[in-house]
Amino acid sequence: SSPHIAGLGAWLAGVHPDWSPMMIKSSLMTGASRFDNMGMPLQGTPLDFGSGQVRPTESINPGLAYDSNIIDWIGYLCGTELGPDFCDARGIPVLSASNLNYPTVSIGALAGSRTITRTVTSTSSATETYNAVVEAPAGMSVSVSPRHFTIAAGGMKTFSMTITNASAALGEWTFGRVT
Repeated sequence: SSPHIAGLGAWLAGVHPDWSPMMIKSSLMTGASRFDNMGMPLQGTPLDFGSGQVRPTESINPGLAYDSNIIDWIGYLCGTELGPDFCDARGIPVLSASNLNYPTVSIGALAGSRTITRTVTSTSSATETYNAVVEAPAGMSVSVSPRHFTIAAGGMKTFSMTITNASAALGEWTFGRVT
């Protein structure tokens, strides 16, 4: 699938030359479907199929895109692999893995609550209103703030998600969705 995704990324870059590589990746991820081309649910979990079946036409205008830059990714690496000293010496903020501005969320070993933030950029040509729809995993509660917002064309909005482990087993994967 890698050559197909690279080709679709190049195609989207031609359609939207002002989008960053991460906005292109975000649009491919958020435009994907959890169903195959026959309308059947994809088997497995997101660990098996990632964001799902890519849908090129839905990726042209995703409405919202998650963007990040090289400094964000270096900060992410300092929070996971390089260690904070590398970033501290360069004045780069260290990011926890769950706070990278990315379309997916992953939190390891959540025993209590964790609040994460995301910033979205409007890819629409008009002002639009979005409402968060939460499909919380079993044993977890998820709240989104603000739950709904209006964003102007090309504008940016930041929102937070508080994820709380109410009764989910530690050490086991669980999956949900916020759309």
